[in-house]
Amino acid sequence: STLMYILVIWDSSVQKTNKLTRKHTENYHKFLKMIHIMYITELISLMKTNKLVPN
Repeated sequence: STLMYILVIWDSSVQKTNKLTRKHTENYHKFLKMIHIMYITELISLMKTNKLVPN
């Protein structure tokens, strides 16, 4: 999805510039992990809806 794409771009630019403090980086990675979990959960529910995965 577009959101994931934007986050990946942002992540790479953040790593290149490396202007964030360690604390900010940790918070950012927690945020990324949360988004990732939400994305996977949504994907699984979509698959279940489309009967690609057993209920």
